[in-house]
Amino acid sequence: SAKLETDEFLSLVSLKAPTFEAEKRAPLDLVCVVDKSGSMRGERIALVRETLAYIVDALEHTDRLGIVVYNSSVETLFPLTHLNQVGKHQALVAIKSIRASGGTALCQGLLQGCRLMFERGKGQANEVASVLLFTDGHATSQPSDLGGILHQLRQLSFRFQPNLPVASVQQTLGNVNLNA
Repeated sequence: SAKLETDEFLSLVSLKAPTFEAEKRAPLDLVCVVDKSGSMRGERIALVRETLAYIVDALEHTDRLGIVVYNSSVETLFPLTHLNQVGKHQALVAIKSIRASGGTALCQGLLQGCRLMFERGKGQANEVASVLLFTDGHATSQPSDLGGILHQLRQLSFRFQPNLPVASVQQTLGNVNLNA
């Protein structure tokens, strides 16, 4: 009887389809608000850094990116910057520097990210804008509940744009466990 031999091996394949550009999209202003508290140590912060690097790679030279990081304190790590070759390099250097430690001032970090967006120069602001929050949802600084965070966001948005709806923030944050 013949003996069947098999060799097993594992591999990881990553495929990326070519970009389809039927027409140019509007330039984007994107602010990423990153939780770098102690609860984000290890795989969580590594995945956030990987995701941010992917975002940098996907954005175009007409797009602008800003990064706000928070733990017990808040810092604008990377101000809104056009992502030309130099901007992309600077963004990746900033992303690599993100390390997890400390508490979680989620509300203050989110407010700083929104403030960065609201304070864009009128002549410089891109037409499309978004703030993305990267967090595990474990807020330790007050306010730490959804209602308190939404109240702070409404107050901030009213100062800059009185008619701006905060519903999309509520919908997004509604799925986050904020010390429930």
